[in-house]
Amino acid sequence: MVDIHIYSEGGPGYFHPSVQDVIIYGSTDVELYMDIAEEGKLPINVYMLQYVESLEDAKVQLRKADHWRGKNYKFAGWKIALDGGASAGTALMYDTSTMASQRSYLYHTQGTLNEMVAMFHEQGYQVAFHVVGDKAVDMALDAIEYALRKSPRPDHRHRLEHVMIPTPEALDRIKKLGVVVSTSPQWITFFGKQWEQIFGEEHMKQFMPLKTMLDKGISLSFGCDVPATPLIDPKWALIGATTRMTYEEKPIRPEESISMKDALRAHTMESAYAAFEENIRGSIEPGKTADMVVWSEDLYSASLEQLVKVRVEATIVEGEVVYKAEDTNVAF
Repeated sequence: MVDIHIYSEGGPGYFHPSVQDVIIYGSTDVELYMDIAEEGKLPINVYMLQYVESLEDAKVQLRKADHWRGKNYKFAGWKIALDGGASAGTALMYDTSTMASQRSYLYHTQGTLNEMVAMFHEQGYQVAFHVVGDKAVDMALDAIEYALRKSPRPDHRHRLEHVMIPTPEALDRIKKLGVVVSTSPQWITFFGKQWEQIFGEEHMKQFMPLKTMLDKGISLSFGCDVPATPLIDPKWALIGATTRMTYEEKPIRPEESISMKDALRAHTMESAYAAFEENIRGSIEPGKTADMVVWSEDLYSASLEQLVKVRVEATIVEGEVVYKAEDTNVAF
């Protein structure tokens, strides 16, 4: 599995100037990325977080790692899973009677998790947590809070991936602790009709509260989750976030929809912020890399039907046109 966040993006099959691979499954793959980059054969910028399975594994991997950085790559930290998936029944929730949580179990005790996170935090790394259920979110926040008490560190930007069923209290803690939320609103569209059956009507009141997060001032970024996301084209995240519509055009908590402006910011500037790169990419302004995409429609005024059909006309990376549709009318 590769958990990738795309910003300054193109579409499927097009050039992606920057990605965040936040679940690299071992040091060998980290080294492979770096070797390819050093050979000049890595055509994208990769921000890397390595998955660790246990406290013992974390100690071994930390001894081997460094804050590696080079052209087109940066090793930034670690990924810890606290639960599984809702469709598999392994989302860690306080309510274990739901389909989403009926087979859930603790991946780590709170004490072990605290020790792992504090260890990485003290060494200046970023930590990302796979958290779907409300209990998993709370465990991650407890561990971050523990690490910050032991070793205060401003602007750590530890991040929670997915955050599908957070409690209102958890959202307040996320803001207070300066934690980044990274999620995949395309799941609303792709799997929307299944969520109520999986989580239950009561828990759907907490489902992916994007507007509430923004209203609270939480840093919200969008990405995709491979292979859980069948299509990685960024337009589906924009559609899910702004319309909250399933494929069948049934709204899922439409009161939590956000504007296209906010959705685009989440998928570009806020994704760059999640990787400490907001000063070099994520927006088009002097002093930053000239990475941009030309879409076939004005995303601010496009209808849902137009958004579904929208395509990339051209992709520009560092000021150079690296992709151009054969039949495009865009001229440079």
